Formats: sequence, structure tokens, C-alpha cells
Amino acid sequence: MVNLDDTNESVFYIPFEGSDEEQNNQPEEIEYDVLDGSAMRWDAYKATWTKCLNRVQNLVHALYEPAVAQVVERVQLAYESDGVLPALPHPELPAIAVTNPSSDTAFLSSVISDLCNGDQDHPHLVTHLYPSACPNLTSAMASIISGFISSGSYKTSARSLASYDINVLKAWYIAQDTKPRLVLLLHDFEQFDPGVVQDLIYICSLHISQVPLVLLISLSSPQSPSYLHVAYPRATLKLLRLHRIVAPTQYATRFNPSVDAILSILQLAHLKHFLSNPLAALVQTTPSTKALRNPSSSAFLKLLSATLSFNDTNSEGSSDGDEAFWNTKILSDAIKRVNNARTEFRDRAREMRLGFLLLQLVHDFLLQRGYKGLGLHWGAHPSTAPVGAVAVGLSFGERQSSTSNSSSPTYLQNFINLLQREQSQALKDFRYARTLLRKLKPEELRSFLEILVGYFKGLPEKIAEELDMTDTISKLEGWQMEAEEAFEGSDAESETGEVEMKNLTEKLAEWMFDYLSEITAPLEDSTLWDVWYTGMAPFPSEVCVPSLLAQRLINSTYRLSILQFVHPSSLVSYVPETLFRRHVEDNVTHISDDEEEDVSLWRLPDTSILFHRYLDSGKIINVYDWFESFHGVLGTQRREKAKNEAKAAMKAKEKRGRRKSASPRKNGASKSKSPVKHNGKGKSKAKEVPDDEEEVEAEAGGDDEEAWKIVVQARFIRALHELDFMGFVKHTRRKPDHVLRTVFEAPD
Repeated sequence: MVNLDDTNESVFYIPFEGSDEEQNNQPEEIEYDVLDGSAMRWDAYKATWTKCLNRVQNLVHALYEPAVAQVVERVQLAYESDGVLPALPHPELPAIAVTNPSSDTAFLSSVISDLCNGDQDHPHLVTHLYPSACPNLTSAMASIISGFISSGSYKTSARSLASYDINVLKAWYIAQDTKPRLVLLLHDFEQFDPGVVQDLIYICSLHISQVPLVLLISLSSPQSPSYLHVAYPRATLKLLRLHRIVAPTQYATRFNPSVDAILSILQLAHLKHFLSNPLAALVQTTPSTKALRNPSSSAFLKLLSATLSFNDTNSEGSSDGDEAFWNTKILSDAIKRVNNARTEFRDRAREMRLGFLLLQLVHDFLLQRGYKGLGLHWGAHPSTAPVGAVAVGLSFGERQSSTSNSSSPTYLQNFINLLQREQSQALKDFRYARTLLRKLKPEELRSFLEILVGYFKGLPEKIAEELDMTDTISKLEGWQMEAEEAFEGSDAESETGEVEMKNLTEKLAEWMFDYLSEITAPLEDSTLWDVWYTGMAPFPSEVCVPSLLAQRLINSTYRLSILQFVHPSSLVSYVPETLFRRHVEDNVTHISDDEEEDVSLWRLPDTSILFHRYLDSGKIINVYDWFESFHGVLGTQRREKAKNEAKAAMKAKEKRGRRKSASPRKNGASKSKSPVKHNGKGKSKAKEVPDDEEEVEAEAGGDDEEAWKIVVQARFIRALHELDFMGFVKHTRRKPDHVLRTVFEAPD
């Protein structure tokens, strides 16, 4: 037995014997689950998420490709004669400043991959330098030298030079048979000590002729003003031949443009769907009859029966525990319907994509013929690939990424409009496309039919067979032949040919409208659609809150306000009537702007108060100072509300006193209107109006200050996150207690 009270022992060793409770690595069981449903849903999630992740990564690499190619080109041409100015007083160290506001690792990973897998005759050696490894100049130089030497071929030998001496790197570089390009990647550049970096740049610039080094600087701060020009003097910047490249980024709705954040949200959506929906077990496979007949699957069968509407015809007289009801025939029918529903939904999803591509084809064709197309939301210019050429030789999934404009946010919005066509622009696009197609000239009609037939014939055979495109292609080919005959006979019988072409144009326009309406029918109309599609199901905002502290502090009332920002339509029912009364009072009450600006600030909502303090701050905001100023305004708000409550209570007492004095006495009260006099010894006391300030201070002194501080912190975090969601602040890794402003001018 170990005596922990022994003063002679300074250390005690307690061996780890494992956890007392057995860890369960299996997913949590949910209601209405099928036998082994957790494992089935988990396997389906992994397969689906892997497919989604690969698609997103391919799109991200395609978006980053131009900027990555620009960085690689700058590195390769860093020491070419064309890029170096002659007759300089001192050599310049090539430096490439990459501004990546999203701090996304995917961009730098793509750059490093292209550099390492590039020209084999002149390979690139990339060394990573982090702020934590550079507390001083000695450590920084040692990290750089060891990074390059360990990445190349090096034989240890006795040397008298220190590990941080740049002559070690010079000797190693001279000994290399193939001279590599040395690239030093500075991660999180804003966190480096400027003094250390200045000395580092100066030392490297002295040995450019022997050690051709290229600096690759990763910045997350805004492009203007540049952090380099703010933090470093002119004497250091003149040693650099600086090139600036901005990585593609976009300020999303919640102002987190990082691809990692987007992937996290998508993964959370997948997890929510597969781990909370028992029918998600049917995504890829259907359980066997044996698994469905198991008593553990009775609740799942009940849910499946209700979803497939089996209870309308087959469930009369059955009970929940009646296993004989679920005989082999009914189970086989249910399995067959599930398989058919899976095939139906896959076909409808493909038809939805086909409808999107057809609309894009119509828009591009109209633009090429001089029409204005379906609108600016479909693009102001035709696709880079010729219309109709996309349908030849490409798989069905590749057509969406075959043009350079397919990654535009407007194209994504157009596809979302098709998914929500009853509440979006899609139906207007259908009608407008029909109107424009009716105006096609005979020659334009022939060209469009030729492109349309070639487009459908270019579909892969498997896709065309599953979508049953035979009748559609036959109809279009028949119209194409009629158009050719009518066009050839238009010289001899001009009026007859024009009438035929006009009728044919009308048929084509009506067919296109009906066909687009058919293939873009809402996916929610499919059987078991919620197995493969989330639809308009709301996604919980709490999982996207950047801070776990906020989740602990923000109660349900505050979370409701955040959800109201996400769903503005629900905000109308929560607008208090006092806002409308205050609007009228503000029009009547004239307050001096200079004297009462801070006094009227407490009347605003928390987010507006924080935003006013935001406008009064500099480029970088200290969060603690921001909180203190917010705390001061809330203190004023608290005192003012206490004053108003005290005045309201006093008025209520006065009204009750007047009503009491005006009421007649029960037992023959005198009708005299003369006031009743009381002497100083009676119970009635003169009503004195207390001083507001003293009453407020007394009331505030009795409140729980600790509880008030927690409330203030919660309100501050909520308001801060709302500004973050709306894109007004940006987090920086330089100082964890500071944020950057993104807006410097606000309209009056």
C-alpha cells in the first residue's frame, strides 16, 4: 500500500490500470432504428462523405490553380535575368507575399505540391519556418540550415562551423550536383518577431550569389495596408524584390471564408443526416428480409410502413407486435419499393442537373446570336467552350466543370434556384427562355436544333438509357428534318416555308418549357426523398458558433436571437411594440447630438451598441477594451431602466391613491368635497417623491453583481458573434485578444 503522507518520498508512481468503464465505440442507437442500423448508417456516411470530400477538393484545387501557377512561376523565374533589374546598388532577395485571408492550408499545400513535383532538372527544396521556432536569430538560422540540409542529400562530416552559420548552408549548396531552388516558407508571418526577421533578411541578402534563396511569405492580414509596409522599415524592404499574390477567397455569409470551415460545415450536415435519421440506413443498400423480420427492427418497419403509405391498405387489424403481419410477400414488396425509390431519386437528381445544363446551353446560344440571354445571373458572356462542344466526349459529371465560369457563385445560385424553383427565379427563367426561343429566326432555329440534337446524342450511353432519352432524341431529330425541308423550300414557296418555320419554332419553345418543368420537378415529390436529400431542413446554428465559451454562456433566449438573424421571416413576430413607440418618441424628442450621443446609445440593441464602439476604434480592436466600453453602456442602460421602473411604480401608486380617495365611504360617507385634514400623529403620511438617483443606487446595490457580470459577458459574446457572422470582424493569429476591422466607413 502506497503511503501518500510519507514526507520522505517526493514522487509516487501509480500505474495506469485502465478505465473502470468500458468504452463503447459504436454509434449511439436512435429511435425507430433497424437491426445493425448504426453500422449501416455509418458505412453509408463514410462512403457519401468521401465522395463529397473528393468533389469539394477537386473544386478547390481548380479555384486555386491560377494563383498557384502564378506563385510557382514567380519562384522559377526568381533568378532569371529577365526578372532582375541591372545596375542595382545591392542585390535583392526575391520574396513572394501571398495574402490568404482565409488562412486556408489547402492553398499552401497546393503550392508546395506543385513545387516539389515540378521540374526534375531543377528541383525545389522547401523549408518551413514557424514563429515558435524563431524566438531569436540563432534559433531561426539553425532551423533554416537544418531544414534545407536534411531535405537534400547530405553526408555528415566533421566541421568546425556552428549549426547556425550560413556558411554551412553555402558549403552544402556548392557540394550539390543538381542545384536546387531553395524556397523558405514563412508560416503565419504576422506572428514573427520583426527584429528577428529583419536580421534574417539582411544575412540572406548578403549571400544571394552563393545561396539563391526565395522567400515565400504567408500573410493572413488584409492586403491594404500591407503588413510588411506597416511593421518593417524601408531599410529592410529595399533588400527585397517583392511580388504580391492574393489567394482566391470570398466572404461567406458567416464570414469564415476558409475551405476548412466549409468542409467542417458540410461534414456536420452529413453527420446530422446520417446519425439522426433512421431511414438513412437505406442510402446505399436495403436490409435483407431476415434483418427486417428481426424483432429489433419492428419500430423501423413501422416507420417505413408509414412513409411508404402501407398502412392505408395493408395495416388494418394489425398490431405493432404482430410478426405474422409482416409476411414474406409484404417484406419483399417493401424492399422492392425501396430499391425503386432509390433508382427514381438518382434519376431525378440527374434530370435536375440536365435541366441546369440545358438552361446554360440556351443562355450561351442566345448570347452568341446577339440576344441578351436569360439574364446577368447566368453570366454576361458565353462559356469559354463552344456551345454544344461540351456534349461530345465528356462524361456527364464533367460538364459542370468544363468551363471557367462554372465555379462562379451565380452559377451555384442558379442551381439552388432549380432545387427551390417554386420560391425562386427558376420559373421566370423557364418562361423567359420560352419567349426568347419563339423569336428565333429560321437560320437560328436550324442551328439550335443541330446543337440540341448533338447535345443529347453526346450523353453517355448509360445515362441516356437510364433517363430514357430515346423518344426525346427522336422527336428533336424529326423537328430537325422538318426545319431543313422547310428552310430549303422557303425560296419557292416563301410564305408556306415561313409559316412552317414559325410553327416549328412555337413547338420547340413550348416543348422546351414543358420539358424543363418536367425534369426539374421538386425532389421532395419523390418517394423516400428524405433518405437521400436534406431538402430545406434547418441546420442548427449552434454547431457553427466559433467559441465553445459562447455555447456555455449563451442561453436559449440569446440563441433564439441568432436564429432570427438566420431566418429573418421569423423576426417579425418578435419585434416589440416599444420599438414603434420609440420611433415616434424619437421624432418628438430632440436630443443634442454632441451632449446626448452616449446617453441615447443605451437605447439601441446590443449589436448596435457594439457596432458604434466598433466604428470608434482603430484598425485593430482590443477585445478587452471593447468589452469594457460595452459594459459601460450596459451600466447606463441598467440605471436608466431602473429609473424608468421607479417612476412607473411611483405613478402607479399615485393613481391607486387618487382612486382610493375618490371612492365614496361605505357607511354614509359625507358628500363634502373639502379635503380631510389629518394631524401629524395619524397613520396617513405625506407622499414624498424619493430621489431617483438614491433609489436606483439602493436597488442596484442589492442586485447580485456576479450574476450581472455573467449576463453582460453573455450579451457581449452574442453581439460579437453576430458582428462576426455578418462579416464585420476578422480574427488574427498575431494576438489572440485582438480582432481586425473589415469595414472602415459606414453610411449615415
